[in-house]
Amino acid sequence: MPRRPWVSPAIILLILFAFEIGVAIVFNPASRSPDDLLSKLSDAGLSVAVVTVAGAFATGFFKVLDERQLRDQERRKVFHELIDEYNQVKGVRRGLAALGVHKQRTRSLSSDETKELRAAMAKLNDAQLRFEAIKREVEQSNLFRRNADVARELREVEHFINRCVLDKWENYGGDIWEDASPSVLGNLGLATSMTAGFKSHVKQPLDRLTNILHEELFGRPGVWRRLVERRQHTAGFNIAQQTGNAQDQCDEE
Repeated sequence: MPRRPWVSPAIILLILFAFEIGVAIVFNPASRSPDDLLSKLSDAGLSVAVVTVAGAFATGFFKVLDERQLRDQERRKVFHELIDEYNQVKGVRRGLAALGVHKQRTRSLSSDETKELRAAMAKLNDAQLRFEAIKREVEQSNLFRRNADVARELREVEHFINRCVLDKWENYGGDIWEDASPSVLGNLGLATSMTAGFKSHVKQPLDRLTNILHEELFGRPGVWRRLVERRQHTAGFNIAQQTGNAQDQCDEE
């Protein structure tokens, strides 16, 4: 049976209307002429109309308030997820630096180094997939006022991690085993992708994204912060224009 959400309010209004008519007749039994009854009906109808309008305004107000609260909750959820994934990527970057993948080395990989490197790549893969999932969710929704800007920054981050790090890991990760030659690390390109590339295509886009989400949740930032955000956005746009695509970015850096 199809739902009819208007039935319950209509019944309540009819009961209220009948109640007011009954009260008027019971407490004023002397006035039962046709004119008096019509007057009472008119007064009762006016009362019902006032109650209906007031109820409609109240319902609309609370509905808008609830929708806004739900939307803010979803935006905060996305905000915290992005912060978590960003921290995970930063943790991977620091772990790789501690392993010495950014430096020239002559000794072979140890068993522990191999395990740590594989664990780091697994974490980076998880973060990239989550960035991609959030990007698709944003693209398919109207969650943010600046939806296109949010999706663009997410696209740059996840595309860079995918093309410049994980694609090379898929191609050369099979060579990373105990006693492997240190030259295999050069094939992964981590010395550039997780240093200069990380700053240009992960840190800066996520900084811009954080500013956008902060504005959505807490209002517009101050003039100085807006100038910094605009400068960062222009720098990121120029980098994307100069490099062309993610694979070119990997090669150039």
